[in-house]
Amino acid sequence: MAWYDNIVAVRSAHARALRAEEEGMWHVTVQQYLFCLEQSKLADDDQAVRYFAAQLGRAYNRMGFSSKARYYTQLVR
Repeated sequence: MAWYDNIVAVRSAHARALRAEEEGMWHVTVQQYLFCLEQSKLADDDQAVRYFAAQLGRAYNRMGFSSKARYYTQLVR
């Protein structure tokens, strides 16, 4: 699937994730970043996959889920 098929949905989800993060709504943040990561994988965009994996790692770390944070942080490498 190419980005042009779903780029608006990904951009909207990213914006929602950023707003939720600012408000400390970490479960919403994770939900939106997971959607973005999934779409990045479908689009075969390695740079976006690394970015959203890093964002998920940071969010899970803030939530206290260190094992999940490590998993997503390892995807960045």
